[in-house]
Amino acid sequence: MRRTATCTMDDYNCTFLPEIVLPVCSKSYLERHGKLATRGAINAHVLLELTETEIGWRMLLGERAEPFVKSGQWHEFSDYAVVLQTAIGGQGVALGWVSAISRLLADGTLVPAANLRFDSGNQFCLITPPNRPLRPVVHEIRNWMVEEMRKEYEGLSPILTACEALNRPLTPVRAKSSGRVTHSAQ
Repeated sequence: MRRTATCTMDDYNCTFLPEIVLPVCSKSYLERHGKLATRGAINAHVLLELTETEIGWRMLLGERAEPFVKSGQWHEFSDYAVVLQTAIGGQGVALGWVSAISRLLADGTLVPAANLRFDSGNQFCLITPPNRPLRPVVHEIRNWMVEEMRKEYEGLSPILTACEALNRPLTPVRAKSSGRVTHSAQ
């Protein structure tokens, strides 16, 4: 699978899902802390972030992210599985790529933490090497995967449409302070 701005549909490439990211947390976290305010006053939340990614809290919240950094309510992890496990465990709000969390959203393990989603304009494409013929089973598995994701994505439509779409150009935002806690899986 490859993240790309465009995906050529042919025998070797197939669009899997658009890149959509939304703030997510566990139901118990949401009950204790309420929704993350995307405008106005900032709620007291713990933000969980994957290091070295172009879509992050600073990009989504802009300058409003800095109070989280300064207060120690910002935790960075080098492993996305740890970010998601921390959110599932009720310890904060993570940025969830729908391509990775669709099942967790569908079964209610994770819920939207704000009425906001980010549509990057990119897509995830399933790709296969173009320099050799593909066995029929490869096409069958690919088609099955695409169909399963399509059904799951359609099932998520009420969740995704309830969130305001935010479309911003992807521009890197550098940290202004060193108050965040960084966790590295080494």
